[in-house]
Amino acid sequence: MTFSKKRLMRKIIGETVLVHGFMEKSEDRLGICYSRNKGKVNQCIYIDNILGNYLRVIFHTNAYMQPDLAGYDVLCKKGEDKNTDFTNFLDMKVRLWKWEDKSQFISILNIFKEIITKYGLDILEEISVDFTDIHPTEESHKKLYEQHVELNQFYRKELKIETEKDSVKVLEAIHRKLKEIEKESFKDTEDILIGLAAVYGEEIVLKSGGEWQLRKDIGNSCFISNIYGNKYEMAEPMEIICTYLTYGCTDMAGLLRYLKEK
Repeated sequence: MTFSKKRLMRKIIGETVLVHGFMEKSEDRLGICYSRNKGKVNQCIYIDNILGNYLRVIFHTNAYMQPDLAGYDVLCKKGEDKNTDFTNFLDMKVRLWKWEDKSQFISILNIFKEIITKYGLDILEEISVDFTDIHPTEESHKKLYEQHVELNQFYRKELKIETEKDSVKVLEAIHRKLKEIEKESFKDTEDILIGLAAVYGEEIVLKSGGEWQLRKDIGNSCFISNIYGNKYEMAEPMEIICTYLTYGCTDMAGLLRYLKEK
């Protein structure tokens, strides 16, 4: 049986969210995105059909470092993951809703409608606040790009690693400094974070190749591009350092990802 999946999405989901100020933002071959702006925050609800016959709903905002939440994530947060009113047709292996015919497709969309109206709109508000105030600014990225050579030299001296060849020991020095300042505000430590990002970025270039770029097409962010000579491989030193600090300085393996001998 063939039927218009997007027509049903627009009928059941579209008509539900439009009254809350959402507009159809875009569509692709798999689904439809509904979007609205709340101040400086963009909120999105995305409905799509993937893997042949699985439906999913995703809640997204552009608030800094807030993760997307899928329908099942929302049910777990609200203690409804065992409620059969919501979990009917849910395939727990992939945590997606599986349909076999048009009737089931419609039933799942109606489940999504309930998730959206009962919990999803509130969830969007919850994830519309920046996850952390450790948020690099355009000015931070510009300073890093323009002064990374001088900053690298200064902070290597500060960290007592001026002649250190071992990348692990360089990262350990960065780690110790981050632990030292982790309780302080971003405003008070921004210059230090820029300096540590310069050390980290220069270590990537030294060990793995690459070049510094200020990417105006990606929010005026400072990147190391062309790592390993691969034009698709890039790293954002300021973002990586700030993320490492935000999550408690626990995953040094993540910092080592880009540090391989050329």
